[in-house]
Amino acid sequence: MTLLNKPVGIWLLGLWSICLALPALYLATETGGLKGILALSFFAMQVFLVVGLAIRLTIARYILVASLAANVFLLGILVWVFVFVASAWGLRGSDAPAVVPVVAYHLFVCWGFIYLLHPDIAAYFRGYVNESAA
Repeated sequence: MTLLNKPVGIWLLGLWSICLALPALYLATETGGLKGILALSFFAMQVFLVVGLAIRLTIARYILVASLAANVFLLGILVWVFVFVASAWGLRGSDAPAVVPVVAYHLFVCWGFIYLLHPDIAAYFRGYVNESAA
């Protein structure tokens, strides 16, 4: 499914990258020194990824895959910590607000990782779209 001649998943991942970049921009404007420079460089990298996705830069795709892989790894640890603590305490209904958003975000990040490695998306970044066999 496409929106403005781009796959909808590319739009979703671009929006996700911008949502990651906005707190970094806020941090960069509020702090100075090395912390501000690092936050501003993270913001610039996320903007590069969004522009790279829009103009089909393959390097942007691979950087985003690496970013998603880091998120999958770090959030996987966080999910297991939440699930372990929640199950050790009896998995009460009060633990669900802590576990469910982290699991939902983890599933989204896993989807993005798999989506970017799909052969049709690889063909999209090479400049052509595979036609369906039907």
